[in-house]
Amino acid sequence: MDEQTQDILKSVVETLLKKEAGKFRGLIQKELASKVHAKIEELKKALSGSAVTGDAPKVVKEVGGAMAPSAPPTTTPSSDNSVPPPAPVKPLAAKDIKIAPSSGASGDQTLDPNFEKEFFVNTYDYKGQKVVVKQIGTGFGKPVRIYINDKSWEFFPGPNAASSATKAYIDGMMKDAKKDPELARAMTDTVIGDKKKAGQPPAPAAKPKWGGR
Repeated sequence: MDEQTQDILKSVVETLLKKEAGKFRGLIQKELASKVHAKIEELKKALSGSAVTGDAPKVVKEVGGAMAPSAPPTTTPSSDNSVPPPAPVKPLAAKDIKIAPSSGASGDQTLDPNFEKEFFVNTYDYKGQKVVVKQIGTGFGKPVRIYINDKSWEFFPGPNAASSATKAYIDGMMKDAKKDPELARAMTDTVIGDKKKAGQPPAPAAKPKWGGR
């Protein structure tokens, strides 16, 4: 086909398109609607068939291209990757529990450097806890200070009041420690660790001269 013939045909087609553009659009829309309707009917039949047989419906292509693939099913993380709970603390035997008092400093230190020098009075063992009594200064009526497992605890006006309060305190702490293995382990580890730092040998407490068992 020569160039002149092509130009003539092109001119005829353009003229027809301009005159019959509305009809062409209508025909194209009708054809597209027919194809879409046919695909919808196919999809309905496929879905109804899968509902009866239990099979998953096949992917149906859209007009002019394929439908987008469905998203992959979500998976629940395996419980094998979960962090296991911490192992329970093994309870200590009552004879192995060491009480760490909640206040004061360890050794021969005093809370106030202006206090008079402390003098050793007595030491005894009560329910496995080492108790040391020291008097603040010399002379009658001077207060005493109590140490439990080499840790400073409290001041008292005299030995008798100190003995009663110390026993009551140790009884209460031992009761709590038996109920709470973690508390017992923490206090015991603290006492043992402090003794190792101070280089103290695990010597037994001396027999009481007063206020002991």
